[in-house]
This record gives sequence, C-alpha cells and structure tokens, in this order.
Amino acid sequence: MTDDFSGRQLCALALCAMIAPAVQYCAAVPWPWVLAAAALAAAYYIYIACMGGRLPQHLEPTAVARFALGRTGGAMTLGLAWLWTVLAAAAVCRGSVSAFPDARAFPLVPLVALYLAWRAADGGEAVVCRTGGVLVLPVLALLAAALAFGTKNVTAANLVPSGSWRDAAGPFAVFLLPSGVFALRRVEKGSGAVGWFLTGTFLAAACSVVTIGCLGAPLAAASENAFYLMSKSVSVFGVMERFEVLASAALMLSRTCLLAVLLAQGARLGKELLPVLPPRGGAAAAALAAFGLLWVVPAVPTTVLFWGGVVFWGFLPAVLLGVASLKKV
Repeated sequence: MTDDFSGRQLCALALCAMIAPAVQYCAAVPWPWVLAAAALAAAYYIYIACMGGRLPQHLEPTAVARFALGRTGGAMTLGLAWLWTVLAAAAVCRGSVSAFPDARAFPLVPLVALYLAWRAADGGEAVVCRTGGVLVLPVLALLAAALAFGTKNVTAANLVPSGSWRDAAGPFAVFLLPSGVFALRRVEKGSGAVGWFLTGTFLAAACSVVTIGCLGAPLAAASENAFYLMSKSVSVFGVMERFEVLASAALMLSRTCLLAVLLAQGARLGKELLPVLPPRGGAAAAALAAFGLLWVVPAVPTTVLFWGGVVFWGFLPAVLLGVASLKKV
C-alpha cells in the first residue's frame, strides 16, 4: 500500500480530530465567542495558505524549519516540536477518560486509545488519513443525533450573548488543531478545505447553542463535561434516552483519531531529526514517550497545554512560513 492520500482525506481527518476538543471546550462557551474564535482562525489559515503557496511544492512541511532557520536552528525547533507533540499526545490520551465520566476509565481507556492510535500511525500517514476519512461521518452522525434531539430542551433566554473576549481563547486553540494535521502535508486546491472548516465551525457553534441553551451558561461553565451532562437530559417523545452513550462513542473515536495524528506527526518529526530511524520506529518512539508521560501530564497546568498549542500549531508555523517565503524571494 502506498503512503499516499488525498487532500479531501486530510481535511476529513482534520475535522474528525478536532470534534472531541470542540465538544469539550466550545460547548460551555457562549456562541458569539465561538464564532469570533473561528473568524480569527480563518484569518490565520488564509495567511498560512498565502505564505505556503510561495514555497517550492516539493518542500515538506516539517522541512520548512530547516529551510527557514538553517540546519542547527531547524533541528532545535524540530526537537522542541517533537517534545511538544508527545506531551500533547499524552494529554489527549489521558483526556480520553472524559468520554466516560461516569466510569473508572483510567488506565484501560487511555491504553486502548493509545494502542489503536499507534496501530494506525504505524501503518503510515495514509492509513491515518484514511482512518479519519472513514470515521468522520459516523462521528458527525452520532453528534448530530444528540444535538438534534437536544434542541427540544433549548431555552431562548439562555442564549443571550454573555461572557468576555477571554472566552474565545479555548475555542481558538481548538480551531488551531487542524494546523497540526496539515503538518503531514500541504492542502492543495480543490480539497474542499473551506467546506470542512465551515462544517467544524457550525458543529462547534451548535454544541454551544444546544448545551448552553439546555443547561444555562453558569451550569455549563461549572461542569467538567457540559455536553455530556446535556446529552444525559435528552428525551425522545417524553422518554429519557441514553444519548450520552452516543456522545461517549463519538468523543472516543474522535480522540483516538487525534491521537493517531499526533503520533504520525511525532513519527515525521523524529524521521526529520534522525534520518537513520527505522521506517516504523518513529510512531513507536512517540507512542512510548506518550505512554511514559501518562502519569505525569495531570501535573501539567492547562495553561501550559493551551499556550503550547498556540505556539506550536499557530505562532511557530506562521513565523517559519513567513521567514521561508522571504528567503525564497
């Protein structure tokens, strides 16, 4: 099987990978700030597309660091990016227990997610992309069912805009997640990237509207998993249904997909740093490092993870592309 994939598969993978974080971090944020974060992220991706279009087509995304900063500076940057990637993978793996808040899910659920993600990443980037392309539709269908039936309990008074601009920080970090996916390969024209981004924006906003509309902003903000709490109150024809099971299944699939992306990205960064690394050794090294951090990552403050995502999926790619495009000119 050739390690090749289409731009549409890459965009579908990006959407599938961001669904779980979008549900977790956007459901409790008032919808105006979710849309504001999406608009800011859209401006960022327009800049990335413009800068990336000025570089040689054969230049791989992970090779941009060496092209922009030279051999030593590029190697240091790639090394820091690898460390961040395995830390993020450990955080995503540990966070998979949030899909089952009523159960004692640790360490079984994280280990199962890590194993499945490693199996996908070990097969190559094409396998990861095809996995995302296959999973995105079932995940969207499961969430759409919970959201559709949840609209019956929405109270219009709960949807009055509230909060401050600081509430957009979490959703903005979520919308930067596809930037990590696009590190696997550039997105070419005709891949439908705009449509996929708008789908993600609509999903995040819908989660906010339905969750806050049902629970109210104070309760949603106080809950550790507002969407799950909302899905437990969903009823059909006046009968309580276990829609939280659908939510748990969708979130678990999405998180496993995101974890596979991070392991594939870790494998690519590892190969760039150590060309002598065996073809199938990069994903295993990233998975082992993430496994070792599973018991450490709870001590890492959430702000560190947030700013790490902003720096390595937002600021750093923007700077590297800007410098590389100037050097080319």
